[in-house]
Amino acid sequence: MAGCIGGGRRREDRPRSCCGWQRPYGRRGAEDPGWPTVGPETFDAASGAVLLATAKARQGDTPELALAAAERALARAPWAAYGPEAWRLVAVLRARTEDRVGAIEEWRRLAEDFPAAATARLREGDLQRQRGAYGDAIAAYCEVLKVRQWRGAAWAEANYKIGLTHFEAGDYAAAFGFCQRVYVLYGGVTQWAAEVYVTSGRALEALDRSEDAVATDRELLAQESLRAEPAATVAAERLEALGAS
Repeated sequence: MAGCIGGGRRREDRPRSCCGWQRPYGRRGAEDPGWPTVGPETFDAASGAVLLATAKARQGDTPELALAAAERALARAPWAAYGPEAWRLVAVLRARTEDRVGAIEEWRRLAEDFPAAATARLREGDLQRQRGAYGDAIAAYCEVLKVRQWRGAAWAEANYKIGLTHFEAGDYAAAFGFCQRVYVLYGGVTQWAAEVYVTSGRALEALDRSEDAVATDRELLAQESLRAEPAATVAAERLEALGAS
C-alpha cells in the first residue's frame, strides 16, 4: 500500500498517524472512520473503495467533490461490491447539485443493473414527480408493485406515492383511491399510513367533501400508533385551520 500513492517519496517523508500507521490518503472520512480519504490531486492513484469513502465523507460540505469521487469510483469498477452504494450516492449527489435529469438516469441505471434495489425505482419516481413528469413518476412507482418480494414497506410507499402523484396532477378522486389502499392494506407501515390520511384529507377537501376531510384528519389523530408521525402534526394544524380542532 505504501507504494501505490506516494510515488517517489521516501518512507520517512510520508504522513503518519499518531499510532505510526502511514496515512498517504489524507484525513479519515467522517462517515466511515475506517477508511482514509483523498483529494482531487490523488484521485487517479486511489482505489475505488477509498474514492467512495471520500465521496461519503465530503457529501455534506463539498457535494461537487463528492460527486467527482463517486463517479471515479464507478469508473474504476462499476461491478465491484461497492457498486450499488456508489450508484446510489451518485444519484443523490446529482439531485443535490440540481441535476435532476441526471439523477433520474442514475436511479434508473441502478434499478436495471441491480434489480434488488426497490429504493432506486422509488427515488426515480420522486424525481419525476418533482419535475412534473407525472406519467413517468407513476410508471416508476408501478415497477415497484411488480416485484412481489418488495411487498410491505416498499409497496406501501409506492401506492402512497402514486396517490400523491395523482393529487399533484389534480386527479383527486384517483388520489383518494390509492390512499385508501394504503391504510387498508398497509396500516402497520406507520410512516406511510399517516401520510395517506393527510393526503386523503386534502383530496376530500378538494372534492368539496370538507366534513369527510375533517373526519379523516381526526381518525389519524385518534390512532395512538400514528400520533408520533410528522403527518399527525400536519393533520392537527389542518383541523385548527378549519376550526375543527
